[in-house]
Amino acid sequence: SGYFRYGNALIELGRYKEAETLFLTAQKRWKKAIQPLAGLARVASRTNQWAIAAERWHQVIEKAPNQLNGYVGYGQVLVELEQYEGAGAVFQEAANRWPDNEQVLLKLVNANYQSLHWPEALASLVNALDRFPDSKNIWLKYGDLLLDVYAFEKAEQVFLTAMEKWPDSSVPHEKYA
Repeated sequence: SGYFRYGNALIELGRYKEAETLFLTAQKRWKKAIQPLAGLARVASRTNQWAIAAERWHQVIEKAPNQLNGYVGYGQVLVELEQYEGAGAVFQEAANRWPDNEQVLLKLVNANYQSLHWPEALASLVNALDRFPDSKNIWLKYGDLLLDVYAFEKAEQVFLTAMEKWPDSSVPHEKYA
């Protein structure tokens, strides 16, 4: 609806109070719609109101468990709150529900990575590479993580493979150097 597009445009313009007012009005008007609640969650996220954002994104998931954006929003807020294990659980649930979504797998990897759970991060990266063997982002993240766990020779091989797969990209070359 135009109402929700306008609210999202207000968020993009940084007019958060107006967006919040619009979404609160929409929430009263369309009680069963998920868009006003998701809009309110985005406003809280953009204004760094992490506790409010976490509550709202959690409500989005409860109200619409088949909407990916609720899981991504909630997981990202948990990362901001440095609740990496909780974020990992949320992203794992999303990865189970949407196994073909590369971004969800990368968010799972990042949550495990930030929690310093290296074995889980490596396992999720290997799984992601199996699912998305042509993802430059996943290959580069894999090489970075291998460097972090001091697996230098394996990281070198990963970056060499990435340079072969994407010869026109400077990023694998920079990481290899």
